Amino acid sequence: MRLSLYAEALEKLIETYPSRVDFLIPGVQKGGTTALHAYLALHPQLVPPEGMKELQFFSGSDKNVDWYHRQFPQISYQEKLCYESTPDYICGYNFIADIAKYKARYSPKLKLILIFRAPEKRAYSQWNMTRHLIKELRDPNNKKGWTLKELNPYAYDLFSSMAALPSFERCFEIFLDSFEEITPVKDLRQLNEGGLINEIPGQFFVRGLYFFALKALFEFFHSEDLLILESTELENNTIETLDKVVRFLDISPYEWPEPEISVPRHVSIYEKSIDPNTENRIKSFYAPYNQAFFALAKKNYNWA
Repeated sequence: MRLSLYAEALEKLIETYPSRVDFLIPGVQKGGTTALHAYLALHPQLVPPEGMKELQFFSGSDKNVDWYHRQFPQISYQEKLCYESTPDYICGYNFIADIAKYKARYSPKLKLILIFRAPEKRAYSQWNMTRHLIKELRDPNNKKGWTLKELNPYAYDLFSSMAALPSFERCFEIFLDSFEEITPVKDLRQLNEGGLINEIPGQFFVRGLYFFALKALFEFFHSEDLLILESTELENNTIETLDKVVRFLDISPYEWPEPEISVPRHVSIYEKSIDPNTENRIKSFYAPYNQAFFALAKKNYNWA
């Protein structure tokens, strides 16, 4: 009887909040982070936060580390890894620096999983999402606005103050005019200081300048701490890509359940496709930055 009581007490003792987060999915937005986050939650050794995917802890949050760790379930963390997915993290030099500080103090083995997407497609997807979001926020019967207000007050204020969004083509023209004022760009800090990352429509296109984000990451992290994926890998070879993540995290192999894996995640609704002429212009803009990114990442994706 005493042994049984002791075992029960010990079990309750080890059921606690995590003392660290083991890996992050810090981007990119509209690159497949939602699908990747959901798929990984199927693995019995991987534990996401309760209630939300994006904790926004390193993107200027005023919350402390204790709050951060308490966003995860209260369980035994023996042989389990905690993770969260906030695509904004890859957009800020200071955000990346704060992640490195967290790694040094709380989670020395912290790893990052990055999933990228052809930048013109990523930009169009974000523009399309923003267009829908502005419409929803202006609808008094829509409850999504309140969720956004709690998750990201800055985004809520920015989007809810807009009556409508310019066309994608016009957004690109506006971005080019602003981008020319800060060129030549040397690093992510300069992009952040230029303010485009926080502006509509600038952020649609700045977020696709992956070279500067990866360059900043390599200032703080070793290459073995980063796993770089591409969105079509996850879409077309889902199980193989998830197995690659498992090997990167050094956890037990897993038989991914086909029904859950085959369900589309976070599928966007488009009223029309991107105009081919606009798409080609944007591809031409990104071409030199993509080549610099490929060289740094030691990858070569078919984004031409």
